[in-house]
Parts: sequence; C-alpha cells; structure tokens
Amino acid sequence: MKNTVLVLIPEFADEYKKIVREELGEGFDVYFDVTSAPIDKVEILMVFRWEGVVEESLIEQMKSLRLVQAITAGIDHIPVKDLAERGIAVQGAPGANSRYIAEHAFAMVLTAFKKICIHNQLMRKGEFHQEFMHKTLFEKNMLILGFGTIGQEIARISKVFKMKLRVFKKNREIPSEFQSGVEKVYTSKAELEEAWPWADVVVVALPLTEELKGLIGGYELDRMKKDATIVNVSRGKIIDEKALYEHLVRNPDFIACLDVWWLYPKENEEFKQHYPFEKLENVLMTPHVAPKVPGYFENMLKTACRKVKEYFG
Repeated sequence: MKNTVLVLIPEFADEYKKIVREELGEGFDVYFDVTSAPIDKVEILMVFRWEGVVEESLIEQMKSLRLVQAITAGIDHIPVKDLAERGIAVQGAPGANSRYIAEHAFAMVLTAFKKICIHNQLMRKGEFHQEFMHKTLFEKNMLILGFGTIGQEIARISKVFKMKLRVFKKNREIPSEFQSGVEKVYTSKAELEEAWPWADVVVVALPLTEELKGLIGGYELDRMKKDATIVNVSRGKIIDEKALYEHLVRNPDFIACLDVWWLYPKENEEFKQHYPFEKLENVLMTPHVAPKVPGYFENMLKTACRKVKEYFG
C-alpha cells in the first residue's frame, strides 16, 4: 500500500513537483493541492513554511497524519509541541546546503578580518588607505556552536587556515574525521564559560530551541575578546538582540557578521530590527542568503524526500 503525501508550498513550480515525485518514487501517492488530496488519508505533510500555509482546521481533518516533513533544515517555524501531543512526528531536512552556508560564514569572516567592505567604500570615494592593519585567520581560535552538517563543513574549511577548534554540542561524540582537530567539546552552558574568552571567532550554527534561545547574551558577550568576531548563520534569536547591539556600540573592534535576523520584513516592507544595526560600522549584514546558490531549493526538496523515505523505512 502506498503512503499518501500532501506537499503544501504556494506557487509550486511543475519542475519541483517532478522532483518530489521522482525522489519519493512509486511507494508514495503525492498531492500538491488540498482540494484534490484525500485529506483523511494523508500520512505525510511536506511544508516549506507553516504560518499562512497550514491552518489548524486542516490538521484536524488529517486523521491519518503521522509525519510533518519540513523542507527546511530548521523546524522552529512549526508547532512541534502541539503536533507531538497529537502523536505526529516532525523532522527537518538538514544537510542540503550545509557546504554553501559554511562558505558564506567564512566569506563574512574573511571580509571582516581583511576590512574589505571598508576599503571598498573608501576607494569608491577616491581614498587610498594602506595604513590599516588587517588580521589573519591562520592559527586563530574558532568556537563552533553546533556541530551538525553546517558545523562540520565549517570545521573542514578551518583546516585550510590551521585554526584551533572547540565545539559546543549535545554530547561529546564527534566523527572520527574531526577527533584530531577539535581540542575540546562542550556540552553545557557552564562548560562554555571557559570558551568565550578563548575564541577569536565564534560561529553560531545551532538549531533554535527554547533551551538555546538567548544562549548568547550580555554576560557571554562581555566575556569574549574585545576584538572577537561572531558569525550567525542559524537563527537570530540564539543571540540576544539588545545585548548584541549594545555590545557592538561599546566595543567598536568587536565585529558581528549576521545572515539571520530577529525580524523579517514581509513583501514590500522595509528591513528593520528593534535596534539600528545598519548604522554600525562593525556589523556585516546579508539577508539570510547563505544557502542560495543555483540548485539550492532542489537540494532541499531531495533531502526532504530522502528523510521521508528513511522515516517510512
């Protein structure tokens, strides 16, 4: 008997529908429209986003629903707890674009260390400043918060610069590939105490959970080196927004490289946070585009389909 899948993505292109059907194979009946799907028989719901797409009334009609499969790596946009109470599993699709996100993280770090944005702006004004001193990444200390597929790709790139690595993750087990390169593994906030003043670069690659929300606040930032660089390519709310802004104002040599944010503008809305990060020279900003290379969405779809097939064995 085939498993029934409903894929809910607004304005879903035919080429993407073809990918889903091909990746899932003959063992699944796939629907892309609520009106055509046998709602009470749907066992798998695949979504790119939840809010504005999935209504509570729809979930109530899905009497056979067993799995919500996110096409994104993160699942913080899905009401995981509410679904769990109904016996519905939720899983993300990590790993689809980890390499590209890691590249973006390093692009931001190198841009910060080499003052590329500053030089670019000054030279466009006709100013030619060679007196600025840069920093090197070689043999610097990097703390990677989160050691899933993104964190591991970051660790691989760091080998080029012979960086010293420490990692924060749920347990102390790490793949054999990294055992000789990772100096220490921290598994608790208390253990991280010694890592903040050690790190030259802190890379945030954690999933957003209630436990990890606000992991980095004023206390943690104050413990860091005054000229440290922090990079966030996971979720904005892992860092306390107010604390980061105030720390950046007080410490002009401290640099924040941010691809993820606390507030996201809707279509045609102006980008704006609670605090004016855009006015600070020690902030590098990109609009959550780290994974966006040609084929990135296709990678996400294929990864999500693979996760569904693994779940149903």
